[in-house]
Amino acid sequence: MPKSPTKTATYQLIEAGQLARAALVRPLAELGLEAGDDALIFALDRDQNLSDADLADLTGLNLTQLLPRLDRLIRLDLITRAEVSETGASGSRLTEKGAALRQKLIKGWQEMDEALLGELKPKHRKKIKKILARFAGLLDF
Repeated sequence: MPKSPTKTATYQLIEAGQLARAALVRPLAELGLEAGDDALIFALDRDQNLSDADLADLTGLNLTQLLPRLDRLIRLDLITRAEVSETGASGSRLTEKGAALRQKLIKGWQEMDEALLGELKPKHRKKIKKILARFAGLLDF
């Protein structure tokens, strides 16, 4: 008799991934943010403006998707807009509140990573990360 799909490593990986993402999105939702806003916050810095084009490249968003998100983050006082000195184009950077949120989100990611890999030796952590990267590459169409 074939193994139940719920007993496979793939099923367990998907289940763990969904639960982990829900746990990581929860602090965003509590602040009025949406899934994916964390990618913008991680890409930005407090000390340097990043152009819209560069931010779009880093996050994989097009400008039509990016600009409304930026407007919402501005209203929440997480980012500020200014001219990028080299080009004169508009750019974004984190406010003090945004930088504090960024640190909180990074801590959440680190805690999740530790919960997943904490009991493993460094060489085993590295091997699992390599296996997951290979697997993701196989699924990237």
